[in-house]
Amino acid sequence: VASGDELIGLWTPRRLLALVRMLRGHDATVPGILGAAVARLAQRSAEIQHARAKNNINWMSLLKISLENATDRSLEVIDEILRLDREISELAGKLVDTARPDTPGTEEAS
Repeated sequence: VASGDELIGLWTPRRLLALVRMLRGHDATVPGILGAAVARLAQRSAEIQHARAKNNINWMSLLKISLENATDRSLEVIDEILRLDREISELAGKLVDTARPDTPGTEEAS
């Protein structure tokens, strides 16, 4: 073995060791492992949701100030944001389509 990063399936020895260390002191059954992982993901999701909610209030305050003080320029920027959001949505759609092998139009070019 040339290095500690040789793959064992999809796991490197370092990742397997990290998993073993993480499981020490926890319920090492599959339901226990999955339950702990789901709980951690739910906690992180709640933290992100809380932070985004506070930040959305800040963005809306900034938008209000902008529209009150520079309406025309603000509307131009909003229009550009919407244009780029559409572009991003189209790219995300292509990504999803590419990830689904049974989706028409995703065959590899010959």
